Order: sequence, then C-alpha cells, then structure tokens
Amino acid sequence: MRRLWAVARETFLECLRTRIVLLFLMLLGTCVILMAMFMEGDGTLKGRIQTFLSYSGSAAQLLLGLVTVFLATSVITRDVQRKYIFLVASKPLSRWQYIVGRWAGLVMLDALLLAVSFGAIYGFAQYLRAQPTRDELRRAAGLLPANWLDRDRLAVESEVFTARLRFKPRPIDIKPLVDQRMNELDQQKGMDNLIKDRLARGLRVRNVNEHRPQEQPSQQEIDEAFADPATRQRVRAAIAGDVTKEIDSAVTFVRVGDKLDFVFENVPTPSYDEPLYLTYKLHPRKTPENRTFHSSWVVYDKDAGPRPLYPQSDSTESVNTVLVPPDAVRHNQVSLWYLNADLDVNTPVKFEMDEVTLLIRSGSFEGNIARAAAIVLLRMMFLAGIGFLFGAFLSFPVACLTCLLVLAVGFMNGFIQEATNFEMAYNSVVTPTLFVSHYLAAGLCAIVPDFGRNSPVDCLVDGEIMPGSAVLRELGLGLGLRTWAALALGCVIFYRRELARVQV
Repeated sequence: MRRLWAVARETFLECLRTRIVLLFLMLLGTCVILMAMFMEGDGTLKGRIQTFLSYSGSAAQLLLGLVTVFLATSVITRDVQRKYIFLVASKPLSRWQYIVGRWAGLVMLDALLLAVSFGAIYGFAQYLRAQPTRDELRRAAGLLPANWLDRDRLAVESEVFTARLRFKPRPIDIKPLVDQRMNELDQQKGMDNLIKDRLARGLRVRNVNEHRPQEQPSQQEIDEAFADPATRQRVRAAIAGDVTKEIDSAVTFVRVGDKLDFVFENVPTPSYDEPLYLTYKLHPRKTPENRTFHSSWVVYDKDAGPRPLYPQSDSTESVNTVLVPPDAVRHNQVSLWYLNADLDVNTPVKFEMDEVTLLIRSGSFEGNIARAAAIVLLRMMFLAGIGFLFGAFLSFPVACLTCLLVLAVGFMNGFIQEATNFEMAYNSVVTPTLFVSHYLAAGLCAIVPDFGRNSPVDCLVDGEIMPGSAVLRELGLGLGLRTWAALALGCVIFYRRELARVQV
C-alpha cells in the first residue's frame, strides 16, 4: 500500500506542476467570471442564475475532461520516451502498482480541480442569488407596495436553490382504443395491404436515397420484403406506433368546457412546508394574439372533493408553473384536473404528457451540488482509466485522439444510438449500411457510458435532486465497473509490454 501511495503522491505533485493545470485554472476562472457578470438569460434573476449554472457547469466538466485525457495519456508515454520507466522498473514495484498508482494520483488531482471548479461555481451562484430582482428594485423605488409578491425571488429560492423530486403523470390507458383502431384498419383495408403499401413507400425512399428517383419498386421486390416474417412484424409495429401517436394526440386535446385528469403516483408526503410545483406547457390549436391563455386547475380528493386552485394566466410559448398545496398528497397520490375555461379564445388545448411534471422539494442545493460533483468525478475516473489503458501501448498522439473520441461518444451517446436505430427508420427497409452501423454504434455505446443521461449539470439548473442512489449505482455497476475493467486491461497490456530489447 505504501508503494501505491508513493506513486500516487509523486504523480499528483508531478501533474500539479504542469502548465496545463495552470491553463485550466485560468480558463475556468475567466469563463466563470465572464458568465456570472454578463449572462442575462431570459431577463429574470432565475433565468440568469440557471444560465450561469448551465454554461459554467458544462464548461468545467468539458475542460476537466480535456485535462484528464491529456495527462492520463501523457504520463506513461512520457516515462517511456524519457527512459524514466527503466528507473521505476528496477525498483521493487510491480507494473500493476505503477499503473494503479499513477491513476490514483491523477484522480487526486481531478478531485482537487473539481473542488475548486464547483466551489467557484457555488460561490458565484450565491453572489447572483444576492442580487436584487426587478420587482425588488421597483419596490425600493416606491413603485410597488411593500407586500408585493415577488415571483422571481420565489422562483429563485424554490426552483433553483433547492433539490426536488420529479414525478410524471400516470400514462393514459389507450391500448383498448389502439386495438380497436387496428381492427378497424384490418377490416377496412386489410393489414397485409397496409404492410405492402408501407413497404412500397420505403422502397421508393430507398431508390431516392440511391439517386434513382424515377425507378419504381417492382411487385417482386415488395413481395420478397413481405415474405420475411421479421419485416412484416416490424412494419406492423410501425403502423401500430403511428396509430398510438394519433390516438394519444386525440385524447390529450381538451376542448372548451372539458377537463383532463392527471394522476401522479408514489408521491411521498412532503417533508418541507412548501408547495408542490406543477410545470407544463400549453399547445392551443389557435394561438391568442397576446400569447396568453387562461387556465384553471383543480385538486381532486375523494374525501374532501374538488378544490380549485388560483386561476392561471399562462404563456403559450414557455413552460408555466402552478403552485399545488402540500396537503394535496393523499395516500402517496396527487390527482389534478385541468379545465379549459378560456371562453375568449375558444379553442382546444393539447398537452404533451412528457412536458407535465410535478416537483416536490426533497433536499438542499448544497447537497445536490456535492452529489453532482461526485458524478463528474466518477466520469473523470473513467476517462483517466481509459487514458492509461491506451497510453499503456500507444503513442501519445494516437492515445490522446482515441480518448478524445471516447469523450465525444460519451456526450453524444444518445444521439448516436437514435441516429443508427434501424427500427426507427421511416422507410422500414434495412440497408446493409444501416444494419452494420446500428450494431457497431450499439457495441460502442455499450462500452462508453452515456454522459448525457442523468446529467448533473441539468439537475442543478432545474433544481432536480441528484439522488445518492444514482451515485452509488454509477460507482458500483456503471462508471466504476467500466473504470476497473479499463485499468485491469491496461495492467495486463503493460505487464506484457516489452520495454527494452536485450542486444548482444
């Protein structure tokens, strides 16, 4: 253990003296100061703080990732190039101890830089928090009464400097309607005919993509594609998906005078004496001239009956928020009604269920930023492990470029999987290129973690809690497992590497 600690300490001090660390601190300090001073967001204090947290957190994560990749890939390659590795190999130090010790020293440096980064972000966020809002300036000038409700200040304290649990409404059961519609289509047009029509459209799209727009698919090509059971099943699933989207869009339209039920399940009893926050976005069929829409929300309780909330004047272009009393949670469930009561506009309103969220406070901003920093540190540990893996057998330029590719794939993981998913292709015809790219991308994305999922920066911006279970899950089965696998493979490769040849 003392040997590992000696290597880790030497690596930490060696990397700390490099110029890239000084450059990182200078860039980070410049970015954080400029963002805090000049970013305005949407003009509100809440928007200004959220914009600062978003850009500064992302910049710190990206810069720290670049520093980690550069140092991890240069440590071993520099030792080999300068022949320093011969001095290390002659000492009673195993090669795996050398690799793990070097990695631990770099992780210690990452932890220090991460503490400095998030400490600076937290300090400037508190500085922005102390700045006056527009209503506070007006109230100080005597333009507003002293008891004026400052919604911007309320949003800062309850939507940014907090840690809230997020709940989505229970999905509307439309399966019976989908099955009924599929049976109607089968009786009216025949499912086989629908599948062949869709295959013909897909083949026409393929011809256009292959620069043969005038060539029409032959009946033989359609019949050959139709003869494949897997193709028929995939196309039928695509048709069912279109029907599902159509029906889902219809059932979430609220006509004037009608209501739509939203049920949130598994909601814990609030531990803070604060209201719950319901966020949503309206999509009226006809947009009002003033871009506002009058809405009404009702809390429904089987025992106490319906309780109307304060009438809303919602924007049709941004996310709206309504305060829900904490006693609306009954039996770990919250039931709400939306009433379309805007008789002036007189138009139906559509809801996207993914845009409706119930938020309840469950922690502090300080705890949230600490857990977010822990997630970022785990990512840096993984990048350091990958850097030492490639640095164990590649030259510095090749290893560095490979690690940068891994970093880019990590941030674009979700986009790559969606772009190469042939099951989502419109033409429903799988070309060899799409087939190969799909499985290559799936294999690459299975190895590289998805940095976009459960983003710690997004959680800070939205005031959404980063649960400790997520940190433990990444430490055990996510990033932690990948990190130890990369280190183990790097140790094996470096153990078998020939550092010098004996010449006679």
